[in-house]
Amino acid sequence: MALGRYRSLAKLGRSYLSPSQVGYMILYVTNRCNFRCEFCFYYAEIEKGQKPNELTLQELERLSQSTGPLVQLSLTGGEPFLRRDLDEIYSMFIRNCQARYITIPTNASLPDKMVRFLETVLPRHPDSYLRLTFSVDGIEDDHDTARSMPGSFEKIRQSYAAVSPLRKRFPNLVLDANSVFTSRSEDKLQDTLRYL
Repeated sequence: MALGRYRSLAKLGRSYLSPSQVGYMILYVTNRCNFRCEFCFYYAEIEKGQKPNELTLQELERLSQSTGPLVQLSLTGGEPFLRRDLDEIYSMFIRNCQARYITIPTNASLPDKMVRFLETVLPRHPDSYLRLTFSVDGIEDDHDTARSMPGSFEKIRQSYAAVSPLRKRFPNLVLDANSVFTSRSEDKLQDTLRYL
């Protein structure tokens, strides 16, 4: 058991130090999103009603098998929790790439899906760490306006309340927040940081 773990860590170390090996991957798992954020790079396409353009599980399996060891993996979108097979993608990259540190940024609008996902993947992969990052772009109405979604700040509170207790059961879960810095938010950034 210890020897297998040592070998896995050695592979990860080589992937981090080798210029020919990917060590950190940002994987855009979906372009679907239930928000219409004013600062989103994909906003115009979402507004046009573009169909989801996602890699299939089979394509992702091939990608994960050919990538090699990963130190860090970010599963992004759109809203990653809109992808029904997110747990399979998560497990696939741990299995095939020995991904140890995984980050999922979220608008936190789907607390039930988030809890089901976490209760599925965290016990399955106790040696990998999941950083769930809540996107917070202001307080109360400022956030709702930036996200073009009334009630979205309150949804963050609900999601945090639903997810936070899981940290007692799963020490491999880390919760944090991120914020998009724009000209509209710069005057309120310090207030947001103090609130968090």
